[in-house]
Amino acid sequence: MFSKPVYGWSRVEIGEFCGEASYLTDVPFDILSALIAHFEYNIATGVLFDEEGSDFVFMVDKCKSYILSDRDELRIYEIHKDDYEIAEEIINDIEEYIDGWAGWLSYDHDICVESRKTEIQKLINELRNVTKGALK
Repeated sequence: MFSKPVYGWSRVEIGEFCGEASYLTDVPFDILSALIAHFEYNIATGVLFDEEGSDFVFMVDKCKSYILSDRDELRIYEIHKDDYEIAEEIINDIEEYIDGWAGWLSYDHDICVESRKTEIQKLINELRNVTKGALK
């Protein structure tokens, strides 16, 4: 789903959709916070990802999720994974490259990478908690 972040970019591959998320949005914080809200309040949530010239929205719901991509024209990609599968995959992708995600906003010299790493891990733990043990 999310590749290793390099120079403020991460490749996003979900189902038939392939895009790039740039550092203009705080990808790990945005997606983890949206998933926490989804599970905690039982609501559909969405996250906007900026591709610098276009953008896409990742919508997560219980049984079906979607990517709404607005490049040359609006296109909707249906994701055939439930919300738990999506959350598990995102957690795995972020944890695998947690150092890269902690340095995601490297242009901001006031950011402490170790502090961001701790905050990302707190969000992952909170996501696991709101799913009531359904995630590893």
